[in-house]
Amino acid sequence: MAQSPTNNMPGEILVGSLSEVLKQAAHHFNHKEYAAAAAICHEVIAQDGSNSEALHILGHIALQIRDLDTAVGYFVRAVRLSPTDPRFNRSFAQALETSARSDQAIHAWVQYLTLEPNDADGQLSLARLFTEVGNTAAATDAYECAASIAPENIDVRFALAVSQYKDGRLTDAIANFKQVLKTKPNWAQCHNGLAVALRENGQYDQAIVHGKRAIELDPHPAEAHNNLGLILFSARRPDEAILSLERANELNPNDAEILTNLGVVAAHAGYRSRAKRCFLQALEVRSDWADALLNLANLLRQEDQLEEAVRTFNKAIGANPNDYRIFGSLALTHLNLNAPEAAIANYEKALALAPNDAELRKGLGIAQLLLGQFHEGWRNYEARLLGDEKRVLDLPRWNGEDLNGGTLLVHSEQGFGDTLQFCRYLPLIADKSNVETVIFECQKPLLRLLNDIGGADLVIARGDALPAADRHVPLLSLPAIFETELDTIPASQSYIAAPKDKLAIWANTLQSEKPNIGIVWEGNPNRQDDEKRSCPVEAFEPILEINGAQIYSLQVDATEQDRNWISERGVIDPTIGINDFSDTAAIITTLDLVVTVDTATAHLSGALGTPVWVLLGHAADWRYLMDRTKSPWYPNMRLFRQTRRGDWGELANRVSKLLSRELNLRKN
Repeated sequence: MAQSPTNNMPGEILVGSLSEVLKQAAHHFNHKEYAAAAAICHEVIAQDGSNSEALHILGHIALQIRDLDTAVGYFVRAVRLSPTDPRFNRSFAQALETSARSDQAIHAWVQYLTLEPNDADGQLSLARLFTEVGNTAAATDAYECAASIAPENIDVRFALAVSQYKDGRLTDAIANFKQVLKTKPNWAQCHNGLAVALRENGQYDQAIVHGKRAIELDPHPAEAHNNLGLILFSARRPDEAILSLERANELNPNDAEILTNLGVVAAHAGYRSRAKRCFLQALEVRSDWADALLNLANLLRQEDQLEEAVRTFNKAIGANPNDYRIFGSLALTHLNLNAPEAAIANYEKALALAPNDAELRKGLGIAQLLLGQFHEGWRNYEARLLGDEKRVLDLPRWNGEDLNGGTLLVHSEQGFGDTLQFCRYLPLIADKSNVETVIFECQKPLLRLLNDIGGADLVIARGDALPAADRHVPLLSLPAIFETELDTIPASQSYIAAPKDKLAIWANTLQSEKPNIGIVWEGNPNRQDDEKRSCPVEAFEPILEINGAQIYSLQVDATEQDRNWISERGVIDPTIGINDFSDTAAIITTLDLVVTVDTATAHLSGALGTPVWVLLGHAADWRYLMDRTKSPWYPNMRLFRQTRRGDWGELANRVSKLLSRELNLRKN
């Protein structure tokens, strides 16, 4: 290890009387007789202005009396006179570091370490400076040098592990934290650091063990309870996470970060009121805390307080204009407000900060598709395959090239409605690709219905063994490959047919002299923002009261309460006999009209050619575009949109009146 700064004084390198004089100056300095030491050095310099030893001593005197600029000046002169003397270079680097001239200090330490590369303390100083200026990669390299020089020094190895964690080198960080604990097994801070790194690496069970051990060894740091809370949250144990974060808050009630974390976990656990209180408390502590503002705004968006959410997002941007998450969340809120142009502007700002973020680019694509900007929209929507929706197959991707008679696997993605909407592209593949065999993989509940769909030589269920193929393509990538524009959508009257045996069964079952109308009021509750497209069954009451029609429920997953409610109003529920989509398709084919919210039933009705009226929330999905009353995807589909956000009653009344008029016209 290197010597301490106090031993960094000149040694006996001069000869004769001058050497004795400088020894006297050093003696005075070591006894804190700075004035006497300075007087001797000034006398020496008066006689010999190139005496670097005297300048070195004067530099240290200036350091002791905190005259940092003067100290740096003396050390500069000493280094210029003796550039290869490691002592002068070290003192110069230390003075620059002490005077908070980080960039210059880094340069000086690098210069010194070229002369003395085995100085572990020097490497540590350089590492700390790199950390200070945000260069974690360089900091980690310096810590690694220090650790190689002093391998038994656990403080150095701990610092290395922390730096590796910050640099994203989780495996190395975990290994070094564990190495430290072999020597010092009861070091709470190291257990805490290891727990955090394990959490980041997705090793939640081990992280919990070390997080709890850190608290057993030292229960007082709020940081340890905060970190354990975040680990438990990542492990999907939110109630336990809340308890840990509450303890962290008790230990440090004025920590805005802890309050924000508690709010985030509470929100995810469904305690929205409590979450909101936490975010507001965090902002009382620190009004410009961008994370608290961001999370509060997201909560407001989830509660449909969209205008207030926008204002809060803008405050967050004012607090931290370089956080891409804020712009991305604001863009999503503008989509919820039916303002795709504003959404695009904010997605572009977010992508300027995080150009490789797949979710942002996907969001941009959705906003563009909503506006009918298909050329750009399809291209950006491909980013969905880079995120959570990515499927890894040991096959090359097909991008529209000639396959020279090969085999192509087309695989469905996302929900049932997506498969039903885009399987229309299957018949187009052969002409474009010169393919011999098209294998179509769909969700199992769709297998019977789509078994004979045009354009597919073999239809298999997702989860079945995949046959051999030469290329693959995700189903929702076909519009981009075929360069689909609004006026080139392959929108035939129908492209799916119910199996004949199912049709025969249901045609005999559903017999009525009145017009037969099917209804669906809820979509998949697990879909994000489903509450914006689904409505309570009670909202359909004006439609159920229409005279001259027989209403059928197509809501296969209706609650018992909803089934009883519709039964009391004369609605027939045939869903007990539905086994898969082939039954649903057969039922829909026998109906005169389907009235539904945005669900797979809407797409199935459209694909079958059955007239369908779709009730849309104020901010509809991209595939329904903006302000349209007819769908370019389905000639038999009419669109009805909320005029006020969340007002299903007004929409149902409007649809009921129009439907009554049309039934009366039909009767007459």
